[in-house]
Amino acid sequence: MASRPRITAARVLAGAACAMLLPAVSQASAPGHQAPRLSHHAAIRTVRHGAVAGELIVRFAPGVGAARRAHAAAVAGVSLRRWLGTRGLWLVHVRPGRTAARAARALERSRGVRWAQPNRYVSLNATTPDDPMFAQDWGLDNTGQSVQSATGTADADIDAPEAWDQTTGSANVVVGVVDTGVDYTHADLAANIWTNPGETGGGKESNGVDDDGNGYVDDWHGWNFGLGTNDPIDLVGHGTHVAGTIGAAGDNGTGVAGVNWNVQIMPLRVADANGALSDAGVAAAFAYAGRMGAQVVNASLGGSYTSSAELAAINGAPNTLFVVSAGNSNQNIKTTAVSPCTLPAANVVCVGATGPTDARASFSNYAPTQVDIAAPGVNILSTLPGDQYGYYNGTSMASPHVAGVAALVFAAYPTRSVAAVEAAILNGADRKTALTTYFASGRRLNAAGALAVAAIPPPDAALASPSSVTAASATLNATVNPHGRAATWLFNWGLTSAYTSHTSQKVTAAATSDLPVAAPLTGLVPDQTYHYELVVTTLSGVTTTGDATFTTPGAAPIVTTGTAYWTYQTQALVAGTVNARNAATTYWFEYGPTAAYGSETDDLPLDGGVKAVPVYGNITGLASHTTYHFRMVAQNAFGTAYGADRAFTTP
Repeated sequence: MASRPRITAARVLAGAACAMLLPAVSQASAPGHQAPRLSHHAAIRTVRHGAVAGELIVRFAPGVGAARRAHAAAVAGVSLRRWLGTRGLWLVHVRPGRTAARAARALERSRGVRWAQPNRYVSLNATTPDDPMFAQDWGLDNTGQSVQSATGTADADIDAPEAWDQTTGSANVVVGVVDTGVDYTHADLAANIWTNPGETGGGKESNGVDDDGNGYVDDWHGWNFGLGTNDPIDLVGHGTHVAGTIGAAGDNGTGVAGVNWNVQIMPLRVADANGALSDAGVAAAFAYAGRMGAQVVNASLGGSYTSSAELAAINGAPNTLFVVSAGNSNQNIKTTAVSPCTLPAANVVCVGATGPTDARASFSNYAPTQVDIAAPGVNILSTLPGDQYGYYNGTSMASPHVAGVAALVFAAYPTRSVAAVEAAILNGADRKTALTTYFASGRRLNAAGALAVAAIPPPDAALASPSSVTAASATLNATVNPHGRAATWLFNWGLTSAYTSHTSQKVTAAATSDLPVAAPLTGLVPDQTYHYELVVTTLSGVTTTGDATFTTPGAAPIVTTGTAYWTYQTQALVAGTVNARNAATTYWFEYGPTAAYGSETDDLPLDGGVKAVPVYGNITGLASHTTYHFRMVAQNAFGTAYGADRAFTTP
């Protein structure tokens, strides 16, 4: 471990000795705060199941305006309550006398409605806290100390001191905490609380005006999506505990240190007056964080279903990394939906929990595919409302360790993409044999390792012009600089920039200069424009080039002469096939008593296609008992094709 100023046991104990006394949370001084007070013990145990009565979440298709939304709502017997911050996503109220299920079916029958689903309750992924015994944050630096009567294993931690030798965070990095709120007045958090520059100064905090035009009035330091107010104060404790792990001010002589000593924590409360959380509130908070520039969001919560609303909000914020908890049911969730953990989004990292000996926490959900990584989540000491401290257990406590490391990486390397930061976290973690059957990476978080991987730039990639382009084939070319790491690469290609195909994945050498790469394509269509891109992956991230195109040259049609389908004494119907090769084509049959032919059927048009289609020609004016020769002929702008000679004899 590095030699540096450290948080001593005496300093932690001084702040944590009475953490579990938990006096009533005092009223905050923020403008507009009118939330009722809750005792910590009552609120943390508030669990709601099922769905919010009389509410649905609806996704309208792009381009559906206010009039069409209002018409669909009226027909279905619902009223539009509020926009959830992502295009087309709305919370609606079901009118009295109509069931939510019936209203959902009616909405989904309306033109312009993609889906409608219940506004389900979401639960927090944390257990109640334990009494504090030792004021040592083993998850950041494990020396083998005993915490809550459990003896740890030295270095079973995230190597925070080694990471702090490189960076202790940056006020330019914003982390959204989607939770029960944050005690933004806490002595260990106040210096690191985000303020909205568009709603701060000159009385903007409480002037009742949406000064920055984002749809939220006086949201000067976040929003309370549970109550619809501008005050995201935490009356429960869970969100404040999460926030402290991410960014309790460090080296300030007070309490604990977060993974980041310096960061901006964006409080986004999604708990209502009873401590209950809803799917709609979580989705709206996700969308808000993305729109307001949060590079990272921590969501230590989840529900046992697939949330299309949360997925829409996450997909609408591609420049935000969503770090979420796996849940505390000790279940393999490989085939179980747990939102947002199992949502199919590239910018989601799902986190399980480990204890102080690097074993999986007994309560932690797991899955060798869906749960990406593990982090400390047992006996975690952090901030609680009212300048208090305490220990919590849960994957809720593991997730903010990962979110905190993501913020450290963004602080040290602000130009890194979300994909590159995610790759640094996963590939810089410590591989643990005991975790390989539980988590996709088989690893436990390591902050110093993430920074080490992030220090290596993602691979460079540049497209070159295709070569050997024919009507049916081409070779795609590019260069790759993997910056000293082996890189895997492939081309995505297709008729649009959505692509539909890809080349086989290949590996480069571990070079520090540009390497040429090439991949052949076959089965192409003549006179057709194709799109392609190159995707290169190393341990330090993924680089995708921009979209490029090439066009195959046109080609003459392909023809096959068939047989005489039927013959009469003076007439015959002959057959063949034509592949127009993607160009407008004309076809006919030549015929005569010899292979010199001399006569032909009428020209007939054929739309440009890419498959051989059967065609027919009617030959008249023949003599009986006579042998005739014939062949198929087709022509387009790129050439003329002739089929083989065939013969038939009239009866």
